[in-house]
Amino acid sequence: ERQPGWFAMSDADRDRAERAGGLADTNTRLRLMDRRLRRWLRFLPRAPAQDIEGVIANLQVAERLLAPEENRIVHGLIVRAARDLSRLKPGS
Repeated sequence: ERQPGWFAMSDADRDRAERAGGLADTNTRLRLMDRRLRRWLRFLPRAPAQDIEGVIANLQVAERLLAPEENRIVHGLIVRAARDLSRLKPGS
């Protein structure tokens, strides 16, 4: 879109420009990753956790779903909360 005359280009010219810049491949990969993430999110439990192990498991899933690069502060909070709860659970 930053390319001069982008909006005046035909669809075919835009497709060629995206392929030349590698944007089409990147966009396809991102769409595939998003589809996979949405599919996996459907399998997450919707009911509240019944015990501390369930809370820890939910936090560990959240840790894996949120890339550290997206939000280092939130990712760090999730990691520490899961670690702290696993240390506090009975029998540890």
